[in-house]
Amino acid sequence: MSKRKLTLVILILVALIAVLTLSACKSDTPFKGLDKSGYTVSVKFLANGGTVKGQQDISMLDVYNLATAKTDENGNKLIKVLANDDAQRGQNAFTIQHLYSDRYYFGGWYKVESFDENGNPVLGEKWNFDSYLTIDPSKEYSSDSPVLYLAAKWEPYFTFNIYVLNDQNQFELKSTSQQLILDYPTWDTSKGVLKYNDYPTITGKSFDKAYTSAEMTTEITANLTEADITFVDGVSQPYNVYVTYKDGEWFNVYSAKQLKSPKANAHYVLMADLDFSERGSTWAFGTMTFNGSIYGNGHKIKNVEGASITTATYGGLFGKLGASAKIDNVVFENVTFTANGTIKNESDIGFFAGTYEAGTTFTNLTFTNCKLLLAKGLYNDFLTKWTNEDIVIGKFSASGTPNGVDTTGITVELDETITDADFRVDEDDFVYPAFNG
Repeated sequence: MSKRKLTLVILILVALIAVLTLSACKSDTPFKGLDKSGYTVSVKFLANGGTVKGQQDISMLDVYNLATAKTDENGNKLIKVLANDDAQRGQNAFTIQHLYSDRYYFGGWYKVESFDENGNPVLGEKWNFDSYLTIDPSKEYSSDSPVLYLAAKWEPYFTFNIYVLNDQNQFELKSTSQQLILDYPTWDTSKGVLKYNDYPTITGKSFDKAYTSAEMTTEITANLTEADITFVDGVSQPYNVYVTYKDGEWFNVYSAKQLKSPKANAHYVLMADLDFSERGSTWAFGTMTFNGSIYGNGHKIKNVEGASITTATYGGLFGKLGASAKIDNVVFENVTFTANGTIKNESDIGFFAGTYEAGTTFTNLTFTNCKLLLAKGLYNDFLTKWTNEDIVIGKFSASGTPNGVDTTGITVELDETITDADFRVDEDDFVYPAFNG
């Protein structure tokens, strides 16, 4: 048989399927007509407690004409049974669903070996739709007596138990759910926030890692699906997930815009270079005491224009860095901080921070084309405040330069109308009266 002819036969069969949607009550008329036309071999699909196209107690019947079927080397006829959703069915494809679809999922079509005393199908092996149904052409067949029954198998949703490591270093059960897939937490790259999906949120903490056991030897890094479930005698077993959380709020940062409103105690992990020349990008760390972390992963923070404000007590890219603050592995490129003439009263000023506390951690910082710019207005304020040392300026910070930090990429620059002699700049060793840019 040519491919074109076989295709035509399939289309005819699909058209017949729409006619042969059977309920508990059936008519003999269509079967007699089918048998007379040579369509004598049928395969019946049983919903088995589900619905077909949204209707209960419906079965679907495919009827085949042996005259158009393939023949094997033994003279047997070969029929390729179509799945309910096979593309070759076109608009006649039928959907199958359980009455309680929030508790059960369709597990496939299984060969019916027999029927019990109540008429319920006894299921055998799962039917492989890539195989052929072998038919002996020497026998007689009738379309109302199927040669094969396929019944839908319904599987209960899987049970996932999530245990969370508590402050006593013990895992305690946090949640239990029944579902097909346990979605792993994912990062929203447009906002830089973690979407917890099916994992629980813990106040004051952020998701860290998930494991397959309390020993935490095998990490889970993706969604959990049927492939991860263990079955005993065909029954799915509960899957236990062991989750650790880290203190504080953590964010993955993919663009400068995501740092428009930073939090003073949050932790930020740079996932890309951050260009603050982008529209809508604002550097906002200079107005707070920062006790969080920035982990740069070697990425750049570049094209920043920062400036002090009128009421500032601390002036720098970071107003003040607290004892818990940590800045690690970041490249600062083309960054300017301007200490303008509006600063009043006592103030600590520096390019990187107005001041930092003893516990602040600085590691692997690189500065390229960075500068601390002192405007003329600030000079006028200095004239009356020198003797009381109310305003202290450091190249890196009023607290000095921490050990291990190379500031050669930072310069201190003045307005051209102001001379060096007019200023006192407190570096690590309080240099008078010049700059060491």
